[in-house]
Amino acid sequence: MTPSAEKTDLLHTLHRQIVQEAESARHQVRKMWSAPLRERAAQGKSLEGARVHSASQEWVHLDLPDHDALFREGDLLIWTESGNPDLESRAELVLAEDRGDLWVCMIRSGRHLLSVGSVGVLDFGFLDVSRQLEDALRKAGDSVKGRERILPLLEGTLRPSFDSGLHADAVRIGEAEGLNESQIEGLALAWSTDLAALIQGPPGTGKTAVLSLLAQMAARKGHRVLVTGLTHRAIDNALAAIRRRDPDLDIARIGSPTRTSKAGIPCWDSFVECPWSESDRGFVVGATPFCVQNHRLAGVEFDLALFDESSQITLPLAIMAMNGARRWVFFGDQHQLPPVLPTLAACERLEGSVFGALQDRDFDQMLETTYRLNDVLCRWPSREFYGGRLAPSPEAGARRLTVAAPKGPMGGILDPSRPLVHVPVLDPSATTSSRPEAEWVGGIVQAALEGGVAPVEIAVISPFRRQNRRIRKVLRERLGSAAERIVVDTVERMQGQERDLVVLSLTSGSEPFVERMAEFYFLPQRLNVAATRARSKLVLVGRADWTDLFERRPDLQEQGNSLRALLEEASIVDPLAWPN
Repeated sequence: MTPSAEKTDLLHTLHRQIVQEAESARHQVRKMWSAPLRERAAQGKSLEGARVHSASQEWVHLDLPDHDALFREGDLLIWTESGNPDLESRAELVLAEDRGDLWVCMIRSGRHLLSVGSVGVLDFGFLDVSRQLEDALRKAGDSVKGRERILPLLEGTLRPSFDSGLHADAVRIGEAEGLNESQIEGLALAWSTDLAALIQGPPGTGKTAVLSLLAQMAARKGHRVLVTGLTHRAIDNALAAIRRRDPDLDIARIGSPTRTSKAGIPCWDSFVECPWSESDRGFVVGATPFCVQNHRLAGVEFDLALFDESSQITLPLAIMAMNGARRWVFFGDQHQLPPVLPTLAACERLEGSVFGALQDRDFDQMLETTYRLNDVLCRWPSREFYGGRLAPSPEAGARRLTVAAPKGPMGGILDPSRPLVHVPVLDPSATTSSRPEAEWVGGIVQAALEGGVAPVEIAVISPFRRQNRRIRKVLRERLGSAAERIVVDTVERMQGQERDLVVLSLTSGSEPFVERMAEFYFLPQRLNVAATRARSKLVLVGRADWTDLFERRPDLQEQGNSLRALLEEASIVDPLAWPN
């Protein structure tokens, strides 16, 4: 069977995208390497002074100085002695775990350069995955499944059909499990489809509850279930939820066996190593799309693939995983963090996820009840991103922070009757770090703790790691060892988490800096994730007024509208205006 012209056009388009993205990433990395080291470090694209703490054949632990580096977990890093990757011998490392001042990296090459005590420079690297992605497209174009199901679905020429009996069965199960109306409809849609379904999960709407129940239902029916996603963290969190729901299911994580198991889930290098791999029972396997194509899952055909955070997965990467399954359910939210280029090179943001390509085709369901956000905190995201359809459950809507608020500015900030507060702090020279903001954040956290808020119910978020390190330092000065129990992290690492009290340090007050970083700083999806981690109270600390910037650069105004709307929604507690 020969692919139709439309399908051929789709494959050609995706192939061209892969080639262009790979070339762009390669050029980007080479251009970064050619810049002076001091300039790269100032831009967060290089890190000087990393010291080898310990090393094995596969792993290295690095002690880090204070830095502004933008590296994130999953990035490919290049280690050199002097910071000249094009001229020096180099080691290739993958940042596996960021522990603040200590990084855990997997060694891909150059182990001999990493002796204990050696000091070097880290730069972004480039891992070319274009061949694997092109192989996935080729497989889709050559296989019956690809030509008759995958490509027509993505092109829009094939629509799913739904079994009314299966739909009714899922409704009964969902009702028995206590799901709400939109969750039940999402579950029924996913259970009854013969091809694909989409479930949009805005913050706190129980997307993982639906995913875990769907996985359990399928595995208990004898189906082979794949749970996949862009990040190891997303996959691990989904598997942990499935294990909590049904501890007796056969569940495994496929990938490097040196990875830490989550919730007692075993990790195997390949599927054939699973003790139940030849069993006729249903099972659940968690793996990245790349595992579907290589030896780890070779020859395994899944009945159902569940894509978590699919709004971060590009079409070629999605096709790679779709090749290994008969039906697909995509969980995501296009209003949260967008796709990332899977080259481990500076994590360039892209347009065009598989979730975005398939949405609004009448086989999707948005979960509409949030169990996280109270009534005040729900207003802004519901209006800005979800067409006014997102609403809190009665219990969540009435929730308020339980705290003994002190007198003075801190009392106004922590006042339970004000769930959304803005503390205007102007630091016009601040770029990736602001001491005044860090001091105010430290004071707010200290007052909350003294008022009875548990440390595990407090989180601090900022856009930049440097600001997070400064805030941690302030917290240690104020709280001593108790500071270690407060989560201080970036938006990306907080996705999927929630706390009663969230303090968001906006950090940047420098107009020239924000002008250069506008696409990152004002990204609405990132702001949506940051602002919707709070259950009871969100405190915004930082500069509010960017009028001068937007008058001079009206092209940036649309990007900044979401932040401006959030700040306008907040109650202002100005410490300078507070009476003594």
